[in-house]
Amino acid sequence: YRVHSDRYWIKWNGENVLWLPQEYRPICSMVRRQTVAIGRASGRVLLIRF
Repeated sequence: YRVHSDRYWIKWNGENVLWLPQEYRPICSMVRRQTVAIGRASGRVLLIRF
């Protein structure tokens, strides 16, 4: 998994799998195995596990 550089999509194997609404778009992100961590402008961190 990865967060696309436009910050609108989480991708897997080059395919768009999850669209991120404006309020969830990251200012930073990290991926570890099946977990995507998204740092938001609000200071909160969102964890998504696939």
